[in-house]
Amino acid sequence: MARWLLLLAVLAVIGAGCSDSAKEGAKAGADFGGLGLDATDTTGIVRGVVVDERIVPVEGAGVRLRGEAEERITTTDAEGRFGFDGLRPGTYFLTVGKLNHEAGQTTAEVRAGVDEPTIVRVLIARLSAVEPFSQLSKFEGFIQCGYSVEGVISFLCLNDYETLVVPDIPPTLKEVFDSRGYVTALDGNWSTLVFELTWEPSAQGTSPEMFELVSFWNRTASDAYARLGGAPPAVVLRLESGEVGPGQQGCCDMVPPEGIQDLYVWAGIQTESGGPPAAVGFSQDFTIFQTNFFHAKPPEGWSYVAGDPPPF
Repeated sequence: MARWLLLLAVLAVIGAGCSDSAKEGAKAGADFGGLGLDATDTTGIVRGVVVDERIVPVEGAGVRLRGEAEERITTTDAEGRFGFDGLRPGTYFLTVGKLNHEAGQTTAEVRAGVDEPTIVRVLIARLSAVEPFSQLSKFEGFIQCGYSVEGVISFLCLNDYETLVVPDIPPTLKEVFDSRGYVTALDGNWSTLVFELTWEPSAQGTSPEMFELVSFWNRTASDAYARLGGAPPAVVLRLESGEVGPGQQGCCDMVPPEGIQDLYVWAGIQTESGGPPAAVGFSQDFTIFQTNFFHAKPPEGWSYVAGDPPPF
């Protein structure tokens, strides 16, 4: 045990020495001239750099500065630098954040007329050694006939459709009319799932609303990880790893953090909110865009359909 304690102590000293050396190197090479920071007789500046646990500069981190009557926001550049000027003397609080990183915070003292104050250094450790990424898939569906009566949703109404519209349809064509969902495999390490159901109400339909449901392939009508509905142009259903989804019902609390090999995504017609108790839809096209995020979460409200760029 003594030998292990000695080894740990030596490694700690070496690690501290390397970290200090890297920080000193970063300090020696830091050049804030390009940021255009100016101090005056009555105001001062804050300049700083953000690094991760490898002492590598972090680009694109959000930096928020708050004082007694002052609040500013900026982002770090390619060298992890940031700066504020025109600040009244006093103590300021800094908070720093970025996707896939722990938040960091520190304080800075501002003195009037000081052009080169001490550089503030903020460490924000990465949450995962694996770089975050996303995957996008697209499903184009079609509902020949669907209905909803007081919350009861039809999976298929082919028999009703045959009776009402085409009574002599050949049995081999019965499954052609509906393509409402798909089965997909979800790997582990997922962080967020964003499902976006888009459609235009059919001219033949009587209900302008649709819903999307996320479940598993051998589910029943009352089992779902999440369900959400609404009016066009889109219904955005977002699931977070380890959290219960909106509209969860039946068997399942949440999509397993380790992933699932038969995740089922399904769409249907539903009764209009606040409208009549029954709704029917015929010949309805729709599209579902599914974006899987791994190792990091996208910003709140992120939407592929709205044209938001991939966050990483």
